[in-house]
Amino acid sequence: MSEADALTITAEIGCPVVVRPSYVLGGRAMEIVYSYELGFTKEVIPRHVYVKEAVLPFEKFQGCDVLLGPEMRSTGEVMRIDFEFYLAFAEAQISAGQILPESGTVFLSLNDLTKPHLANIARAFCTLGFKIVATSGTAHVLELEKIPVERVLKMHEGQPHAGDMIVNKEIQLMVITSSGDVLDQSDGRQLR
Repeated sequence: MSEADALTITAEIGCPVVVRPSYVLGGRAMEIVYSYELGFTKEVIPRHVYVKEAVLPFEKFQGCDVLLGPEMRSTGEVMRIDFEFYLAFAEAQISAGQILPESGTVFLSLNDLTKPHLANIARAFCTLGFKIVATSGTAHVLELEKIPVERVLKMHEGQPHAGDMIVNKEIQLMVITSSGDVLDQSDGRQLR
């Protein structure tokens, strides 16, 4: 946590938070010190949600795999505060220079672990007016939920596939959770 973060939190909770360097091997770079002398007798629950986002200038890194960690490419960070997570998140994305499309087609391909959230995600995109395309397993779940979806092939399944749709500017946004298998990882690298 940086000194600026501590000052922001201090302003929010109305109590001073002291930040001091801590040089313990394997420890954190900065340590927040809470003490009874500062009035902390119980956990302070802030009224707001804080979202911190790395500023990543993707246009400067054409051809780079976006799975490189933020520390590899970040040129700074922003933090936004709001009463609701989705508002703080949106404000942080906008401040970091991320421009999300307001319409078009969203490509969904979720692994089995995240599929329980799929219907809610898809309905939200439909409510916003997005058309949905999805790989077979994801499309099957959406069809069971009566959510309109167009099936698209995975990269390794043949053509036309999701990559072709991206090249043709038919997909504006992607939500992907990888299963981690070799084919999925290969497809992910090509899609990014």
